[in-house]
Amino acid sequence: MTSLRPLFAQRRAGVQERLAHLERMRAESIADDRGARLRLATLDNGVAHLRTELAWLDAVEKEFT
Repeated sequence: MTSLRPLFAQRRAGVQERLAHLERMRAESIADDRGARLRLATLDNGVAHLRTELAWLDAVEKEFT
């Protein structure tokens, strides 16, 4: 059976890269009007999804490796 570790590592690296990018965007953003606050809320949603995917990867990797 082929090891799934490289697959998990590759996916994790991609998710971590996207998460770091969104977190940088979030840190540099200013919510000075309604549109900006909505964009920040959208960024926060993306951050939450990526963090959830990392937690899922942790759980699945433990089960299958």
